[in-house]
Amino acid sequence: MFLNKKIDKIMNVNQLAADYFIDKPVNKVFLFGSRARNEANENSDVDLLLEIDYTKKKVDFFDLYDWTEDLQRLLHQKVDLIPIDGLSPFVAPFVEIDKVLIYAKR
Repeated sequence: MFLNKKIDKIMNVNQLAADYFIDKPVNKVFLFGSRARNEANENSDVDLLLEIDYTKKKVDFFDLYDWTEDLQRLLHQKVDLIPIDGLSPFVAPFVEIDKVLIYAKR
C-alpha cells in the first residue's frame, strides 16, 4: 500500500511539473536526482533540468525564480530548476546518468 502511494505521488509530481511548462518557453524538462533514481524520501527536493527556447523569450533569473516559486507552491516541495546551458561541466555527467524526460513540447 505504501509503495503504491509513493508511486502515485511521484507520478503526480512529474505530471504537475510537466503541465506547468506547457505555456512556457521550454522545449524539454528532465527530472534528475533522487526522484529520478527512485530514491526520494519525504525530504527530497524536485530537481528539474530545463531545455529553454530562447528564440521565444529571453528567460532570465527572475523568470527562473518565479517558476521555482510557482512550482514549490504547486508541488508543496522544494524545487531546483537548472537550465541545461547553466549546468556545470563537472556535474553534467552525473545528471546525464539520472535524467528522465518528463515533458517535451510538441
